[in-house]
Amino acid sequence: MVLSDEKSIGSRSANNEEEGNKEPAFPDVPNPRTEEMPDQTSVASSAPKKEDLKELLKEIDKQAAKNNRTIDCLLQGRIAREETKFGVPLNQLEALYQESLSLPHVRVVGCMGMATFTDNESQIKKEFALLKTTFDALKSIETFNFKPETVSMGMSGDYALAIECGSNMIRVGSSIFGER
Repeated sequence: MVLSDEKSIGSRSANNEEEGNKEPAFPDVPNPRTEEMPDQTSVASSAPKKEDLKELLKEIDKQAAKNNRTIDCLLQGRIAREETKFGVPLNQLEALYQESLSLPHVRVVGCMGMATFTDNESQIKKEFALLKTTFDALKSIETFNFKPETVSMGMSGDYALAIECGSNMIRVGSSIFGER
């Protein structure tokens, strides 16, 4: 599905004039276009724990049920060796997957991870290989709401290496929109 404007994707700054609602769609989320974003250090220090992610999955399921939808999700594993990257430890991804089995409106479609920001290609390759190995192990477990098809790794600076390591979804926002 391609969304063409802020209003259709529920942007924080979208105004729903038909309903007379002038409030931001997501009032607690900073708008990167008009507000200062928290620095990476403060984000990393408040990185979610597995228990928090379980609660988030439950909330996604609850909201999806209200709207008679199933939401596709990627589970983010921590593969980087730096504090500014987060996700659950890879050995906890399966436990998080087990939690998703009881949530009929959440469909886990794969996993994602971000490599360490470094020029050391060997380190990046090891981190990508670790996520791909984890993904391949999880792929053998397929249920009605666990359809692992996507392994998302690689960003603007390392996408070629990520594809070489098996990524089938890359994130290249900086290449498209420029650096923050």
